Amino acid sequence: MRDVTILSSTPLVSIGGPVGASPSSSSTSQHHTLPILNWGKEFARIRSAAVESSKAISLSHEVCTINSFTKTLTLGTRVLHYIGHGASS
Repeated sequence: MRDVTILSSTPLVSIGGPVGASPSSSSTSQHHTLPILNWGKEFARIRSAAVESSKAISLSHEVCTINSFTKTLTLGTRVLHYIGHGASS
């Protein structure tokens, strides 16, 4: 079992409207660019915190896919950290 697993997803476009927007018939085929996420910086911060804790913490990073998500849940992890776009509220 891993201590911390980081799954990241940084798609380049959203189809049908910006993330969080309600799809409309006029925007169904539109592609909207999404901001690039700096997952490397976020991973570095988590790794730095793990080192500063003076504990033996195993870190893992993978691109988030259905397979990597399923594998993470199947093999087990104490902490799952997701880096990606979501709908704003």
